[in-house]
Amino acid sequence: MQSLVNQVVVITGASRGVGAAAARLFALEGTKVVLNGRDEARLREVADGLGVAREQYLAVAADIGAVDGIKKLVGAAVQRFGRIDVFVNNAGLGVRKPITETTEAEWDLMFDVNVKAVYRSFQELVPLMRKQGGGQIINVSTQASRTGRAGLAGYGASKGALNVLCEAVGDELRNEGIKVSLLLPGSIGTGFMTHMGEDRSPSPAGKPRMTPEQVARMIVELAREDREVWTSATEMRPLRTK
Repeated sequence: MQSLVNQVVVITGASRGVGAAAARLFALEGTKVVLNGRDEARLREVADGLGVAREQYLAVAADIGAVDGIKKLVGAAVQRFGRIDVFVNNAGLGVRKPITETTEAEWDLMFDVNVKAVYRSFQELVPLMRKQGGGQIINVSTQASRTGRAGLAGYGASKGALNVLCEAVGDELRNEGIKVSLLLPGSIGTGFMTHMGEDRSPSPAGKPRMTPEQVARMIVELAREDREVWTSATEMRPLRTK
């Protein structure tokens, strides 16, 4: 396992849930943390609660589903810290609806945030990581991407596309010292906030769920992995089913 001290870690979707938990854990590892989210006030609250010196973190309010969101985030991180060692594509959104009730706007939002933002992150990060001699991009997917589930067609389809994108790019870059890792968690005890301001959790009510902290610990473990080892895809789920 490698040390993360003074490494620069960028986390999207860091204003709540898994992203906020990951930011706290990375801060404890001694990293320089760049937090991203759309809700500036909530993001600032998480950042100020990290318990580290202000020189060790940066909060960047940006919509990574928008065309220039990722560019703004990467640019701010590099301007402040000079490099990016680990980039966590954690931001995601899901809508639980029958396919005939899922609007085209909702469909596009899921693909913009869950797929296109990751594509754009590769466009920005790969040249940077090549220049600096390596790095890691960790992408948070879902078990719902493996099997089609009623009411989750758009969410599952977008995350399925994310899986293939990440596995392909990981294979492209593995000989250049750049690792692309995919994490597929099962049910998590946190909801998905859509841009329409609705909370539509993809996890059924009453089902055992993992905590955001449990998933965040796996993200940190992937970042701490030996430099010469590549864990391309990791699945995790609650032990119990009821």
